[in-house]
Amino acid sequence: MTIISKPMFSYFCYLQLSVFQFLFINSNFYKLPTSVMPQHYNLKILVDLDNEFKFSGTVDINVKTNERTSEIILHSKSLRIQQDDINIKETMEWFDPNLELLSNFTNNIEIGEFRFDDDKEFLIIDAFVDSGKTYIISIHFEGELNRNSRGFYRSSYIENGEKFWLAATEFEPTFARMAFPCFDEPSFKSTFSIKIGRLGNYNSFSNMPISEIKAMEDRNGWYWDIFEKTPKMPTYAVAFAISDFQFIHVGDFGIKNVPIRVWSRNGTLHQYKIASEVALKIYSQLEDYFSSHYPLPKIDFMAIPNVQELGASETWGLLTFQEYDIVDTNPVKDEILIIISHQAVHQWLNLVTIKWWDQIWLKKSLPNVIIETELDKVKTWDSNTFLSMNLFNYFKRDHTHSIPTRKNVDGSLKSILKAYDHSEKGTVLMRMLTNLIGLTTFRNGLVHYLNENRFGDLDEENFLSALEKIDGRNISLRAFLETWLYESGYPLVEVNRNYESRTASISQTEFFEKNFVQLDFERRGIIKKWWIEMSFLYRGMQKKMKAECSNEKSNITGIPPDVYLLVNVDMEAPIRVNYDDRNWKLITDGLKSEDFGAIPVLARNRLVDDVCLFAQMGLVKYELFFNFLSYLKDEILELPWQSALTQFESLDIQLRQYPIHSIFEKYMRFLLYSQFERLRTRKNNSVFDEYYDHSNAIMSDSCKFGIKKCLDIASKKFPNFFSNIRRQSLYTMRDFIFNYGIQRSNSKYWEDTLKLMKQLESKQVKQIKIYLSALSFTKDIKLLEKLMNLTMNSDENFEEYDNFVFRKILENKNGFKVAKEFLFSNLETLYQKNVSRENTFLKDLANYISKYEDYEELKNLMNNENFNVKFREDISSQIFEATQIVEMNIKWHKKRYHEVERGLHSFFKTHEANVKSFSKKLYLNNFIPFNVIVVSILFNRLN
Repeated sequence: MTIISKPMFSYFCYLQLSVFQFLFINSNFYKLPTSVMPQHYNLKILVDLDNEFKFSGTVDINVKTNERTSEIILHSKSLRIQQDDINIKETMEWFDPNLELLSNFTNNIEIGEFRFDDDKEFLIIDAFVDSGKTYIISIHFEGELNRNSRGFYRSSYIENGEKFWLAATEFEPTFARMAFPCFDEPSFKSTFSIKIGRLGNYNSFSNMPISEIKAMEDRNGWYWDIFEKTPKMPTYAVAFAISDFQFIHVGDFGIKNVPIRVWSRNGTLHQYKIASEVALKIYSQLEDYFSSHYPLPKIDFMAIPNVQELGASETWGLLTFQEYDIVDTNPVKDEILIIISHQAVHQWLNLVTIKWWDQIWLKKSLPNVIIETELDKVKTWDSNTFLSMNLFNYFKRDHTHSIPTRKNVDGSLKSILKAYDHSEKGTVLMRMLTNLIGLTTFRNGLVHYLNENRFGDLDEENFLSALEKIDGRNISLRAFLETWLYESGYPLVEVNRNYESRTASISQTEFFEKNFVQLDFERRGIIKKWWIEMSFLYRGMQKKMKAECSNEKSNITGIPPDVYLLVNVDMEAPIRVNYDDRNWKLITDGLKSEDFGAIPVLARNRLVDDVCLFAQMGLVKYELFFNFLSYLKDEILELPWQSALTQFESLDIQLRQYPIHSIFEKYMRFLLYSQFERLRTRKNNSVFDEYYDHSNAIMSDSCKFGIKKCLDIASKKFPNFFSNIRRQSLYTMRDFIFNYGIQRSNSKYWEDTLKLMKQLESKQVKQIKIYLSALSFTKDIKLLEKLMNLTMNSDENFEEYDNFVFRKILENKNGFKVAKEFLFSNLETLYQKNVSRENTFLKDLANYISKYEDYEELKNLMNNENFNVKFREDISSQIFEATQIVEMNIKWHKKRYHEVERGLHSFFKTHEANVKSFSKKLYLNNFIPFNVIVVSILFNRLN
C-alpha cells in the first residue's frame, strides 16, 4: 500500500471547501462570555411529587473571573427567580466550596438589576466583578416538572390500579438550565455537590453515591440525601432522580468491585436478565479495553416507564433508559445489547468531554466504533446489522449534509440538534479511519489521549494527532478525513472491466442530490474528490487486496474474465459502487449459485441497496434489477432484505394505480413465498425470534402481496390474539396478525378495537399508534372515514394523531380516495389546528399521486374560493412542494414505467420454469390471468 505523507496528501487530494467562505454566521451569538468561569456547584433541590409537581432549590456557584466585567451571564430557562433570590459574594481564593457558612469569609457584591434573554436563554445579572477573583453566586429558584422528557421531568406508572409518580433529568445537550441556573455549555466544566430533598417514601439518585441522609427539621417525614462530590464534568453530564423504585443488585465488577444496580418499578424487576448479563460482561471488558478502572464508585441503571422521545442517557454513574428498551420482552435482543454497551463506553469517554458542539460527531462516533469491534467478546451478535444501519443513515443524509463546523453550530438548540443528526456519518468515517490505521493503533491512541487529557477536552485535531503519534507512519489523518468531513455528498465508484486484457479501471465521481431530483445521473466537472481505501475480491481468489482511488483512475489487473469482481467488499469506505453490465450479470449468477455465501452478507446488503438506487436513477436497467433481486428468494439473512423491502415499498406505491401492479405483486409473491414458508414452519411454529422486525416485515409483506396461506394464518390466529390483547407486549402487538386480522374480520372486531384504544392513557403514545395502525387496515371505506373523522373530534383526544392516521390510510390500498377527499374537504381546518406543530398532509398525499387528474386537482387547491386569502397565501408554499413531488412521480412514470413493465415480463419469460414450479405451491387466487397481462400491455400502449 502506498503511504501518503502529509505534504503529498494535501497536494494529492483535491478538495474544495469554498462553500464555507460564504458562511458568515456569528458563532458567538448564543455563546456565553468566558469572563466568569464556574469551578464548583453546591446544588440543593427539593421535589414535591405529591403537590402540583413543583420543585425549588438554591445553587451556590463558586466562580473565578478572567477579566473585569459589569455583567455576569449564565443560563436559565422556565425557572422563577426574583431580585431578592440572587446574592453574590467575593471570597478568598482558597475558599472551600463545600462549606455552608459563607459570611465569615466573604464580602457582599452590590447587584443592580437582572433580566432574562429568552431567545438566548440567558440570565444576565448586573454586577461589577474584578479580574482574577473568586466569587460565590447564590440563586434561589423555583420550577415545575415538565412532561416532555427534557430538563427536569416527571413520569408515572400504574400498579394494582394506583398511579405512582417519579421525576428524572435529561440535560443533554442544553437542558440543565431548565432545572437550575448554570453555565450550560460543555467547556464550562465543574465539580458538583448535590443535595436532594424528598419525602420518606421515595428514593433519590444522582451521579455519585449518597454520603449522608439527614431528616429535615422543618418538614416532618422529609429527608435530605447528600451525595458525594462529583469529578469535574459539564452540566449535561449531571443527573438526578426521585422515585419509589426498587432495585436488584446485578453484581460487582473490576478491580474496585464497583456495584451495578438496576432500579425499576417493582412489577418489572425480574425482566432485566439480558441487560444485567450484558452490563456485567461489557463493563468488565471495557476495563481491559481502556486499561483503567471505572472512574466512579457505582453504576445505577434506571428504567423509566411511559416516557416519549427519551434516549438512553450517557451521564456518569446514573443512566436512565426507556423501560421497554431494556426489558427482556424486547424481542430485538441486539437492541438491548447496543443500548447498554453504548452507554457503558461513555462511562470512560466522559473522562474527556467536548469543548463545543461542533465536536458532537466525535463524541457520538467513538462508542459506536468500539462496540462494533468489542461486543463479539461479550456476546454473539450481528455487528453487520449495526454497521448496515449506520451506512443506511449515512447514505440517506449525506447527499445534502456535511459535518457541522464551529461556523455553523452557533449554540442555538436548533443548530446543536442538527449537529447531533450527523452521528451516523461520524461513525462511518471513524470506522474508515480504524481500517486505515488498524484497531490496535486506534485503541492505543484513544487510551493515550484519555490518559493525557483526563477531565479535559475532546478535540478533533488533538485526538487525530494522538493517533498519528501512535501510528508513526507520517500519515496526515486530518487531511485524509477532510475529504469526507466538511463536504456534503459522497463518491460513486465506477468499475469498468476489459475482459480481454483481464483488467478493471476504477474511477470516482460525485454522487449528489440533484441526481435524485432529476431521476437521471449526471457527471459534473471535477469539483470534489475523496481519498478511498478499499478491498476487492474476485471469485476463486480468497485474498483481499487494497486499491487506492484518487483523482486519477486506478487499475486492477489479472482478473479472469469468467468470474465476478467485487470492490469495497468489507465496506471499508462509505461509497456506492457501479459495475459494467457483464460484471453485474456475473455477480447475479454468483448470488444464485450454491456458493453465494462467498460474497459476505454485508457486501450482499450493499449490492442490493446500490442496484435498487441505480435502477431508480437509470444507471442500470430494471431488467437487471428484477433478475438480480430474484436471488432473494433463497436469502435467509435479514440485511439484504432490508434494503430491498424499502425499494419494493416505493415501487408498490408507484405502480398501485396501474394494471402492471398485479404482475409486480406476482413477482413479490415469487420472492416472498420461500421466506414465508421458512418462518411458518420453523420450530415451535413461531414468527418471533431475535430478528423480530425482519420476521414481522416478511410476514406482513407476504399478506400484503396476497399469499393466501399468510392471510389465512392471520384470520385463524386473530380471535385468540384479540381475546388476549391487553396482555400482549408492546412489541408483539405490532404483529401482522393484528393488522391483517382486523382487515379480514367483521366490523365488530374493528369497533371493539376502537373501544379498547380509547381506554389507553394519553401518554401511551406507542400503544395508541399500534391500535390506530391496525384500525387503518380495514377494507371498509365507511370505517376508514370514521377513523379519519375521529382525529377531527376534539372530545376524543386523538387530534394529535391526525397526520399519523392520514399516512396509515394512504398505505391502505383502499384508502387513497378516502384520504384525498378528506384532506381536500378539511384542508384549512387541519392546517389551522396543526399550526403549532409540523404537519405533512399535502406531501404525504403527493407521494401517492402519479396521475394527471389527481395532479390537476392538487394544483387547483390554490384557486379554491372557499379558502380565505390569508390561508391561501400560507398554504401556497406547501402546495408548491407537494406538486413538485407529484411532478417527480409523473416524470418517473414517463422515464421508468415501460422499463419496469419490460423488466417484469422479461423476468417471467426467462424464469418460466421456476415460476411454474412456484405457482403450483400457491392457491388459485394468487394467479394472474392471461387477460390481465394483455390489459396491462394495451393500457401502456394507449398511455
